[in-house]
Amino acid sequence: MNKYIEYVSAFHKAFGIPIRKKFSLITPAEYTLRFNLMQEENEEYLKACVMGDKVEIADSICDMLYVLSGTLISHGMQDKLEECFNLVHENNMSKLDKNGKVLRDGNGKIKKPDGFQAVDLTNIINNED
Repeated sequence: MNKYIEYVSAFHKAFGIPIRKKFSLITPAEYTLRFNLMQEENEEYLKACVMGDKVEIADSICDMLYVLSGTLISHGMQDKLEECFNLVHENNMSKLDKNGKVLRDGNGKIKKPDGFQAVDLTNIINNED
């Protein structure tokens, strides 16, 4: 992910978009913009899929990663991403039920089995090196 963060950081610097070095809350204007950008890219992805346009699907996926990376940088979370992601991954892998089966809802979303514990990122987020 480092290359993506570098590229998007260069974009932020060139266009005067905040780059925070420590994990922070951002202003309502910033988080509203970030949300709207992510929503726009998700809608473009859906439209491209419906149209069966592989080029636009690829473009929208790259745009989603770009916007998400910018959101990460805006919050100053770049130094905590790997550790948080690793915990989230471990937690997601624990969604198999006691028999090692995958449980899905009617839409195909993976369900949480009985006894599932949500990931706790508190120690990572509150630990300011």
